[in-house]
Amino acid sequence: MPDFKVSISDPGTKGGKSLNLKVKSSQKVKPGTGEKEGRTLPIALLNPEVVRQLDLAGFLSLEASGAEGKKVKVHFAVQLDQEVPRDEVWVSDAVAEKLGNQEVKAYRTRAFQLTLDQGKLSQLVGVKLGDEVDGSIFGIQGVKLRLTGGSDVAGFPMRFDVMGPVKRKVLLSGPPGYHPEEEGIRRRKLVRGNTVSTELSQLNMVIVR
Repeated sequence: MPDFKVSISDPGTKGGKSLNLKVKSSQKVKPGTGEKEGRTLPIALLNPEVVRQLDLAGFLSLEASGAEGKKVKVHFAVQLDQEVPRDEVWVSDAVAEKLGNQEVKAYRTRAFQLTLDQGKLSQLVGVKLGDEVDGSIFGIQGVKLRLTGGSDVAGFPMRFDVMGPVKRKVLLSGPPGYHPEEEGIRRRKLVRGNTVSTELSQLNMVIVR
């Protein structure tokens, strides 16, 4: 079966702080299994004081200037290390090369996406929109995640007001599933129910603080 994607957002990042840090490669940071495929987040080592200054909640984003002015952005799971100088962030050799071993903008991650094996989805069958699950299902330790949406491979979205793991045509006056050009217009559209099934290909989650 094909992989599915999970988009995870942090609602507590509005107006967050940022710092300029120097990227350094470190032998203390090893690439994780599945990191290249986007199945896990790479690790970044930070001084605890920097974590406090940025008000990090386990995740960090680094943004660098790439070729032709394009921005390169990488999201990380954070680990604390007193040995890391306060103006540096330590990453694996591969990630340091990607970011160019330069000074980068560092801030609390607003959202990231993971690609997971379809077998993980079976652990979520029966979960409804609004329910909370343990982040360890996705390899994220110590956080709770709330299901806020999802869709199947054809793009049909889940809706709170359609009960069960079903696919059904319903009369809609607004999103998700229908965006009317004028107020008051209604259309019958195909949507997914509010319960996770193995037919979904993408889920939206928010971190619960």
